[in-house]
Amino acid sequence: MSGSAASQPLFVLVLGHTRPWALRLVLEGLKREGALERTEVWLDGHSNHAWLRPKVLASRALQDDYPGCRFVSYTRAVGHARRMFDALEDVIQRHRRVLVLEDDCFPAPGSLAALDAALRAVEEDPGVFSVYGDPFALPGEGEGTYAFRPWGWATTREKLVPVLERMNELLRMPERAFLAWMRKAVEAHPPDRPFVAPGQAEPEIYLSRYQWDVVLPLLTSAQGIRNQVTAERVLFNFGIGHDSWHLVGSDARYFEPPFNMVTPADLARRFDLEIPELESRSQIAFVRTYRFVSGSDDGRLLDVGWGGPEAWGTWAVNPEARVVLRLPAFRKPKRLTLELLTRAAVHDSEVPVRVALDVAGRTQATWSYAESVGDVLQQVRLPARLAQGGDTLELVFRIEGAAAPAALGLSDDAREFGFGLSELRVTRG
Repeated sequence: MSGSAASQPLFVLVLGHTRPWALRLVLEGLKREGALERTEVWLDGHSNHAWLRPKVLASRALQDDYPGCRFVSYTRAVGHARRMFDALEDVIQRHRRVLVLEDDCFPAPGSLAALDAALRAVEEDPGVFSVYGDPFALPGEGEGTYAFRPWGWATTREKLVPVLERMNELLRMPERAFLAWMRKAVEAHPPDRPFVAPGQAEPEIYLSRYQWDVVLPLLTSAQGIRNQVTAERVLFNFGIGHDSWHLVGSDARYFEPPFNMVTPADLARRFDLEIPELESRSQIAFVRTYRFVSGSDDGRLLDVGWGGPEAWGTWAVNPEARVVLRLPAFRKPKRLTLELLTRAAVHDSEVPVRVALDVAGRTQATWSYAESVGDVLQQVRLPARLAQGGDTLELVFRIEGAAAPAALGLSDDAREFGFGLSELRVTRG
């Protein structure tokens, strides 16, 4: 390693998409750190979808507010994994040391210096892949952990390139071949090297689709490689609540290990930040968020066709599944917007999962899932005539392509499923 390479400061890669208000907070933190000149923001695209386009364009517009920070924007929506791999391959060719931040991971004062020092301490250690500043707060973590913190981590070119190459190979595999590899790799994995923290990820999901933040630690931990936390917490994930489609509710478990998240409002108070977008959202006349996870009372809204609730949400187990909402009476008719956080389990790459959403006897939206995915946001705008309120609103999901993993030899799960629902947000106005 040359002296000039060793002295390079951390380059910062920020990954964003549809949350301009959250991205602004991350960039504000980096501005306070004096790091905008060594920051790139990579934004996924909108593929000209009407509901995506305004949010993506608003994220792009932040470039005017943060001069010196380079933005790289896609037009087509390529997905999180593909965009991240493209960004890492590009950035790591130009910068030997890189910090990766999601758009909901706030860098606290002194964070870059702390992460820089932590990375320098392990740069020559082949037994450490990355350093991170948002601890799991689990026993023995200070000695290193096989689990990986995907929303904020730093590493070097030498550590990253071999892992990134293998992850790309796996991403390019036909789905059936990848799932077979994944199942075999998990079964053969040393039990004393847990690649996910307790409660961090569900096997039924990462064994049914490509989940990059599970594949990565599975690869590194298989080689006995760990990740190292900083001495103090310097990164704060606020991806819960407003506009978060991973963790919309305020379930107490997300504020506890291994998540340790903070709300946007808590973040603003702690670090003296302004979030005008949150204030404007509070003026919307009617907003309701329903969560179909275990422990939530909202499961009572699930009518026929659903299985039991799980930590992430609920699978539909019939070709037709219904959700029944009761809306308050509204004085004036206005359009309703439904935002649904969905999940798909595609068991055969040649047989996509197709879903039609019917309301009042008419199809309002159709979706097709060509691969197993989690946390896919779908948006549907209902005409004002359906949004009078004071009565029930029945959502009927018609599903094609569901199958039982047991019948396909993928697992012992005999349920026939393909489409799942985690959250439903209803906005009027």
